[in-house]
Amino acid sequence: MDFPNVGLVIQLGLPSSTEQYVHRVGRTARAGKDGRAVLVLSEKEAFFPKVNRTLPINSYPVDFTPKLTAHEAKVARALVNVDEEAKAKAYQAFLGYNKTFLKKLQMSTTELVKVANGYAQAMGCPEPPLIEKSTIGKMGLKGVPGLRIGSRRQ
Repeated sequence: MDFPNVGLVIQLGLPSSTEQYVHRVGRTARAGKDGRAVLVLSEKEAFFPKVNRTLPINSYPVDFTPKLTAHEAKVARALVNVDEEAKAKAYQAFLGYNKTFLKKLQMSTTELVKVANGYAQAMGCPEPPLIEKSTIGKMGLKGVPGLRIGSRRQ
């Protein structure tokens, strides 16, 4: 797909590979036009540019957490309109995706679940979404504290 006149691509979180990063950034600066790409990473994800030295990524470490409180209410109001099933799927996808990077993220499975549960809370979930027992097993998270096992089907 070609998206004309894209001048800025913002990527949140760790790309799965160098190729994915390049593919996403390639949506900007087409046909001789200028473009910029911004990659927002957590401290634990900051290894990505270091292990991909061939990429022209300049680091601009910024702690924007002090500015978040000014936007929390707006984000919370927006998240009220997001379906609970979509939040549950996002939570599960977050766990599954980041599980593949545990070593590089220097996290244990317990730490990953703790971060994911914070993510769920930030999405407005009163408690972490339920995950099927079989899915937890497939993700290699059996026995990890903090997960809620059960069926979301009604």
